Amino acid sequence: MEVIPIKKKHILMIISTLLLLGGAIAAFVFFFIQRDVGEETDESTRLPIISFKLGEDLEVNPLHGYLQEMDITTMRDAVIATGGTHSLTMYIDAPEKTKVKSVEYEIKDLSCSEVLESGDFVPEKMEDGRLTQTFRFGDFWRDQAEVELCLTVTLSKDEKVYYYTRLTRSPALNTYNCAAFAEEFCKKAVDRGNGGYISGYMEPNELSDKNTYANVTMNSSVDQALWGELAPTEPENITCTIKETKEAYTSLVLQYTVTCNGLDPARTMHVEEFYRVRTGDVGMFMLSFERTVEEVFDEVRGTSGSKGIELGITGNKTSFCSDYDSTHLAFAKDGQIWLYNKDLNAITCVYQGAVRSREYFTKSTSSVFPVSVNAKGELIFVVVGYQDNGELEGQNGIRVCSFSEETREVETIIFLSSTQGEEFLEYKESDSIYYNRGDGEVYLIWENALIKISGENGDVSIISNEPEARCVMSVESGYAAYPAPNGAGGLIVLNMVSGESRTITSSMNESLLAIGFINEDFVYGVKADKDAKPDESGEDVIPMYKIIIEDREGTVLKTMENEDVFYLDAYTDSKMVTLMQAKLEAGHYVSNGEDYITNNEAADSRSVEKGHWTDEKRLNVIRLEYSDGLTSQSAAIKKVINVESKYLTVALDDSLPKKEVELYYAYGYGRLLGIFEKAGEAITAADEYRGVVVKNDGTYVWERGNRDLVYEIEDVNVADVPEGKLDLSGVLAEQLCYVINQDKPIRAKVSADTEYLLYGYDNENFSYLNLKTKEAGEISIEEADRLFGAAGRIFYAD
Repeated sequence: MEVIPIKKKHILMIISTLLLLGGAIAAFVFFFIQRDVGEETDESTRLPIISFKLGEDLEVNPLHGYLQEMDITTMRDAVIATGGTHSLTMYIDAPEKTKVKSVEYEIKDLSCSEVLESGDFVPEKMEDGRLTQTFRFGDFWRDQAEVELCLTVTLSKDEKVYYYTRLTRSPALNTYNCAAFAEEFCKKAVDRGNGGYISGYMEPNELSDKNTYANVTMNSSVDQALWGELAPTEPENITCTIKETKEAYTSLVLQYTVTCNGLDPARTMHVEEFYRVRTGDVGMFMLSFERTVEEVFDEVRGTSGSKGIELGITGNKTSFCSDYDSTHLAFAKDGQIWLYNKDLNAITCVYQGAVRSREYFTKSTSSVFPVSVNAKGELIFVVVGYQDNGELEGQNGIRVCSFSEETREVETIIFLSSTQGEEFLEYKESDSIYYNRGDGEVYLIWENALIKISGENGDVSIISNEPEARCVMSVESGYAAYPAPNGAGGLIVLNMVSGESRTITSSMNESLLAIGFINEDFVYGVKADKDAKPDESGEDVIPMYKIIIEDREGTVLKTMENEDVFYLDAYTDSKMVTLMQAKLEAGHYVSNGEDYITNNEAADSRSVEKGHWTDEKRLNVIRLEYSDGLTSQSAAIKKVINVESKYLTVALDDSLPKKEVELYYAYGYGRLLGIFEKAGEAITAADEYRGVVVKNDGTYVWERGNRDLVYEIEDVNVADVPEGKLDLSGVLAEQLCYVINQDKPIRAKVSADTEYLLYGYDNENFSYLNLKTKEAGEISIEEADRLFGAAGRIFYAD
């Protein structure tokens, strides 16, 4: 099996309302439910879909409904502008069997601490069978730049369904023009006769990958933007979701389907495009563009190759696993889970999300990952996020499922419900969950803690919850490692199959850090207290000075130690360790590139690898390759049968207090990029994608580009030194301008004994007060960046 994790260094992984690890185990409630799950490929849905009218002819922001009230600050997927009329038209698409009795709405501030307006109504019937309602809002929140709209739809039998979006009311927005431009661009891009139009918005450079259609950006070639020789049809089933809309720009995501007739036979592609657009005096300006393409998997063509399973045009985050000799191969593709049996040359679609009755709801809102599969064809997989079909439709959480090739049955083993948005759940992937088939126990790593959930009665045990520590897991080998309790500095390696463990002790004034596993071999680092010194941002760190690899018996296989080399961080995948190196310069640690440790034996022992090959028309194509090839005959297609499933649900007691900690969410290109403890780290991440940073109370901290070109805070003096609640350390000087534009002076370290208070800027300079001499002055942004960088880029605001 191979697990493809996404490592996010320096990021706090948190889903606070799923597990509050310091609380009592009694905070979790559990129950067994006998349910008819039905066919996992069941396309039926019963909950309404809500969308909104934009301008005269656009429909945007499809919302799916939740059966529990959600943490609204994590539900910021879409925003809609009410415009100068301060009105909004809403559509409700309900399946014929679903009756809508009434709708209630609340307008709340971004922190959700105050209800600004509320009301209820019974929606009218339209001629085409859709329900509609036009809101005409009051003046209670005219001073709010952005608010939350919370909708509660009551169905028959008084069932409540909850929907969430943001509202903005500025009359100066050009949201409609930006959305209309994006739709025009995507439609013109499929016609090579529009090359002149498309080239006017592209900015090709030599650094972009010219050999792929899976990911196309503004820096790709014009030919890639025009789909090369794929000859796609006009986009079908276009959906538009507005992510951000400001006077300076609008960010949005389009999703649609095309059929590429330039291929023989023709192939269908699911497409997602991100646009960041603004209007100008002479037309539209495209500030950012990214197109991602997923070729729809065809089980007939995909299994007829001689080398492996052809996935076609797809991203590099392909998740797959296999049994020991790779007889059974499970993989995720475009919201589906497939299982291939090489000996039988048979393939099964084990799971797929619901297909909505209206055209534009064909894409699942959840992510799926195979976890493990054994020689008997017993597969464990997870569905993370919004559950869009079956008895769990409308629930949100992590669904652990099993499939038996012998019985053809899919069962839900356990469902971990959460009130956090699906993006926050998807932030952790399949390498965080392990299911022990023997006794039904589920192991989960969340918030850097290791938890065990009993499959017999739902009891939750917190195995490790050491502050500032790291737990790691190998789903492939069934091992986990976590810090020894009570700050002992050592590590415990746990066999999750047998329940047995061993302890690795640390020397005096040293501590151990779990890095990960390469198959059953454990990798960890050694830190010495004496090595504590500041890094490039000025923060004190203790790097690892030695890396050790041990086998499952504790025998040391390899040691890496060099007196001139330190390691700030490290992570593993199934075949390699990546080490983030540093060197000591002038009393602080400076990054010094990456180093790698590979496990050639692990690579040689596997007979399935992810491979790339170049197709004449499709360019880079992904294939799961067998070392001994396939039969070149299309696989037999197996079906999943209906099954009754008795599963365990574990939910959090909402009465428990939440953790009082400030976190910063970085968003960019229409998605959550990371969760950070420091604002500066979040800004650095968001700036790469021209995104935004939001605090966990819903308020904005930083945006790329949405600021005045010249600004100065009035009446600033040396008494206005910030207390330092907002840690901006690590950012570039230019990135500070947005914060100043919010009337927040910034304390910036210039040297060991000098700090500036920045209170204004223009296109070239900062205005500042020298906190040591009390004198005012100006400094160029370029020179300030050099000085601040030499001093460690240490910045604070309130």
